[in-house]
Amino acid sequence: MGDTKIKYIKDLKDYKFYIPAYQRGYRWTGQEVKDLLDDIYEFDTGTKDNPKSYCLQPLIVKKREDGTFEVVDGQQRLTTILIFLKISQVKTGYESYKIEFETRKESEKFLSNLTRHDGEIIDDNIDYYHITSAYKKIKDWLISMTETGTPEFTVLSDLFNKVTNSVFFIWHEISDNVKSADIFTRVNMGKIPLSNAELVKAILFNKDNFGSDYEKSQQELSLEWDRIERDLHRDSF
Repeated sequence: MGDTKIKYIKDLKDYKFYIPAYQRGYRWTGQEVKDLLDDIYEFDTGTKDNPKSYCLQPLIVKKREDGTFEVVDGQQRLTTILIFLKISQVKTGYESYKIEFETRKESEKFLSNLTRHDGEIIDDNIDYYHITSAYKKIKDWLISMTETGTPEFTVLSDLFNKVTNSVFFIWHEISDNVKSADIFTRVNMGKIPLSNAELVKAILFNKDNFGSDYEKSQQELSLEWDRIERDLHRDSF
């Protein structure tokens, strides 16, 4: 079925992750971001002789021929941690892992240059909106923590050290002969946050549904899906 091990965030530094077309985009709310930050920041990492580690969740991946890893499950936390590391990079110079998208090529560049927006909410598309909203929430959280009298840089440094050194994923790498979309559907069937529409999307975007020109067909379907999703979120609708 696959191989399971522990991977700390620092172990992922030079990795590149690939978000396939069947996945929903980044959709975490501000409350979910805040809850994760609070939980990690308040976590007791123990002592040098008796260190403790914080487990995020299983990260299910499948290695691709080009050396990147297709993310089958765990995208939301993986992206949230990346957004925090982007904010930390301004002060620490830390080069984090990268994320690319099968049908949202522009989103990879947007994530790479996220700090240029510095808290501005971008609503050009629904992915940008949720990514920049999470970015702003993290910035606001850092500022709120200074109300206790602790300098913002100290809070940032403490959280950065915990994230990179004490936080880990349960890394589950599935075998080449296993269909990623099938695993994604089975894993998420019992998760409330994944709506029926998103499960339908996982089925529609399965490569088995397309011919030899599946990449072009997936991109066209993805653009249409995003347009529908954007229109459904309009207040006027």
